[in-house]
Amino acid sequence: MRVTTVGVIGAGAMGSGIAALAASAGCRVVLLDIAGNPDPKHPDRSGPARNGLLKATKSKPASFMYAGDAARVRTGNTEDHLELLAECDWICEAIIELAGPKQELFKRIEVLMKPTAIVTSNTSGIPMSRLLEGRAEKFRRRFLGTHFFNPPRYMHLLEIIPTPETDPAVIGAMRQFAERVLGKGIVIAKDVPGFIANRLGVYGMVATMRRMEEHGLTIDEVDGLTGSLIGRARSATFRTGDLSGIDVMAHVTKGIGAATGEDFSIPAWMAELVTQGKLGDKTGAGFYQKTKEGILTFDWKNETYVPQQRLEGGDIGAAIRMPIPQRLQAARAMHGKHGVFLRDHLVDVAHYTLMLADKLGNDIVSIDRAMEWGYGWEAGPFHVMDALGLGWLEQEFDARGLPVPALLERAVTSFYKDDTYLTFDGTYEPIPQIPGRISLTGLSKSGRVVEDTGLSRLIDLGDGVLCFEFRSKMNTMGEGLLKGLESAIAKISRGGYAGLVIGNEDPRTFSAGADLSLVS
Repeated sequence: MRVTTVGVIGAGAMGSGIAALAASAGCRVVLLDIAGNPDPKHPDRSGPARNGLLKATKSKPASFMYAGDAARVRTGNTEDHLELLAECDWICEAIIELAGPKQELFKRIEVLMKPTAIVTSNTSGIPMSRLLEGRAEKFRRRFLGTHFFNPPRYMHLLEIIPTPETDPAVIGAMRQFAERVLGKGIVIAKDVPGFIANRLGVYGMVATMRRMEEHGLTIDEVDGLTGSLIGRARSATFRTGDLSGIDVMAHVTKGIGAATGEDFSIPAWMAELVTQGKLGDKTGAGFYQKTKEGILTFDWKNETYVPQQRLEGGDIGAAIRMPIPQRLQAARAMHGKHGVFLRDHLVDVAHYTLMLADKLGNDIVSIDRAMEWGYGWEAGPFHVMDALGLGWLEQEFDARGLPVPALLERAVTSFYKDDTYLTFDGTYEPIPQIPGRISLTGLSKSGRVVEDTGLSRLIDLGDGVLCFEFRSKMNTMGEGLLKGLESAIAKISRGGYAGLVIGNEDPRTFSAGADLSLVS
């Protein structure tokens, strides 16, 4: 099935972002929202959708690849223009995060969608089975969840959530379109509250705040400990919260808690921030506040803002420069209250992940990719556990009176071995390859290295194209590396190659620039 026309219902930040992504990929898009009040310039009541599109054209970072791509988006409203969805190959719902309105919308879509259309919901956590209540079999077979992450153009993850009734051909068609046309990294998630990424990510956030209160740490301290040090996004916990919106965080935690029966309650001081309208970047104040004098941090103990005191230097500064396995080992061994907090946090997340893994995804690879692509983790939870040491984790679980999960017992020494991963059945299978992704490590292992200087490698990518991979410390550019590049360019010219790609697989630093030790 070929998707050329897309319908998006809901012109908020997420809906307009999905519309912009599809339009930038060359699709014709219908963007609908609720009917607004007519005005002299626009008597058609489609102001909400138009405003959503206008915001998308002005957003930073840019929602559209090129400004002209917005011309592919046609706006309308759900009262006067719902029939426009009848021509769409893919219809994506992105309205308010409540089951009732979504169910009512699907009831209306069901009678006008074409037989080959795919209908999806962008819900961040409402089970698909609930949204399908009252729908006919033909609709159920064409329906699944497509959970994008904000902003859709830039966040790589797309969780696809099929139901037992979803036609396998529909799953395959949606996956192929999302991977090849939209450029997404696809993870198939199970139909449970929060799916994979939000279930683990939101748990981690709530657990972090509880440990912060338990150990009496500040927001600055926690963000210094839960960011790059342990392979998470640089925005760590609370800066990420300000970016996402504290009200959004509160809403998601409440929803997952209600759906699971687990305690996802937020601290009273965080609820008070929401009540006061201090929601993060969009209101100018949240966990942090930017002033003319500098950045202020919310002091949760006294509920006031104080000058930011970033946690950097010392053991943390030294550890951050290490590769991720050594970094995690350093975090595990850290002394003082920061070390106690880190060990508690790492054990919390590991145990929760192990207990829920087979309920969230089809394999550990999917879970790792969901957290890496959706939450910006440098290494997913199972890679993290391998780095920490499974023996150490088992000892920590025993010491804390936690049951040792069966999956950990099956792993024995590691979840990953070479190019294989541990299945939930306890066997090791080859890691599924990502369609269209070139692995320099994999090519090197298969004998495709043309030249290796130690500081760089020249790798045959196929189709007459070579890759110059630089491998110096922090990928800095020094005399030896530049000589290697000159040699690579000469080889391209002499050998009749079609082209040269320059790059590496470092997830954090493409290049730190010039090697300053050689600059006089």
